[in-house]
Amino acid sequence: MTALTWAASMVVLDASRRGQRVPLLAAWSLAAGIATTVGANLAHGLGHGAVVRSWNRRYEPGTPQATASRR
Repeated sequence: MTALTWAASMVVLDASRRGQRVPLLAAWSLAAGIATTVGANLAHGLGHGAVVRSWNRRYEPGTPQATASRR
């Protein structure tokens, strides 16, 4: 978590506790930080093939995840 994302989340938390509107810059900064983090994690996983490999393994016939979803 970057410092910008942390600071924005603290501003959003403070505003909600005080019953005030969330500042627009804090909301945009938090959304951008979350999107950037998810994008970076996906890019890192795709570079190693981990995202595709785990997605395929989850839905292979006979795996516990596949049989549990059929119940």
